[in-house]
Amino acid sequence: MKPSGDSTRFDEIVAIIPAAGKGSRYGMPKAEAKINGRTFLELVTETLHTAGIDRIITVTGIDTPDMLASIRVGVTRAKEEASAGIPIGGYLIFPVDHPLVQPETVISLCNCFRSHPETVIIPCYIGALSSLGVAKSVCHNMRHNRKSGHPIIIPASLDLDRQVTRGLSQIIHASRFPIVHIETHDANVIRNLNTPGDLGS
Repeated sequence: MKPSGDSTRFDEIVAIIPAAGKGSRYGMPKAEAKINGRTFLELVTETLHTAGIDRIITVTGIDTPDMLASIRVGVTRAKEEASAGIPIGGYLIFPVDHPLVQPETVISLCNCFRSHPETVIIPCYIGALSSLGVAKSVCHNMRHNRKSGHPIIIPASLDLDRQVTRGLSQIIHASRFPIVHIETHDANVIRNLNTPGDLGS
């Protein structure tokens, strides 16, 4: 899938923000939780726009039981909205409980997907060796044991309807698509905020 329009925008990628659930551990829906007066959902959405992604689907509501179900809902909505528009090359899955991921990290993921459109792109935290957020972003096949995180990008052609017991990860590893990891020093890719106490960690 070739990019269309402005090369600084990633029009071929649709972001899906799983933000469903009661947020019982947090004490409120995580989409409504705030950092410095701004909701998690606002922070994630701003990060996406800053990174060059304008096609965004947010899945909210407590009736969606898990992340895979939320992703499936988001994909269905994205396909409906894209039926007469720009084709979809991939989906960037950005859980709302990772609101501190840096735009530069998202850009690195999207650039890698643009170069490798039939792969699954996963950020891989390799340690805070600098204060620059993403000091190094390298596309490479996974060879080492690193700490994987979110957001991730999956090809639009990945079959999400497969019946599984362990969610999206099982679908990815059972698919024909290679997995490419992006090395990053952005620790926020592995920092999911499940409770208010996690903000201080």
